[in-house]
Amino acid sequence: MRTFRSCFLFLVFLFVSGCLTHRAVEFVIEFTDNFNSGKLMVTYLDIRSSDQDPEKREADFQELLELYEQDQFLLDQVREGVYVRERMLFSRGDTLIGRFTGIFEHFSLDGNVLDKKENERFLTLELSPQQSIHSDGNILRNGNNILLTWPAGQKKIWFRVTETDPDTARYSMIDNYRAWKK
Repeated sequence: MRTFRSCFLFLVFLFVSGCLTHRAVEFVIEFTDNFNSGKLMVTYLDIRSSDQDPEKREADFQELLELYEQDQFLLDQVREGVYVRERMLFSRGDTLIGRFTGIFEHFSLDGNVLDKKENERFLTLELSPQQSIHSDGNILRNGNNILLTWPAGQKKIWFRVTETDPDTARYSMIDNYRAWKK
């Protein structure tokens, strides 16, 4: 049994520091023919600041840019088994989106390994009550514990974790992004 393991530190870097939030994060994993490596695309949908003050939102936006532009993120990912090929910030309408793509030899998320057993591939996650999950695989729930499963031969899998907390104030940084792009 071969395990797929690659720590996804960007999630921690992006949203633990500062006041950055997001509506959802989507993972698309495409395996190579022998299923022991693959491509990864991670997309952060609707990146915002939790701060209403325009100056603090600008500071949050600058912090986001540093995360996308500095090499430390790339080095951290290489140590964890992901070679990042591309990082980008872009807008879709009035929504700020962050994405990175890369290749990996092994995959895990927050210490949870994407594994294979017999005819099934599986990943166990623990979600907070303020999160929901969607996937092209089967979703089994036990409270906050989620088991995602896919047929072992499925070449491409995806799942999305959505933040559903209505009490979190989120302020758009799209104007900051547009000013930066000019």
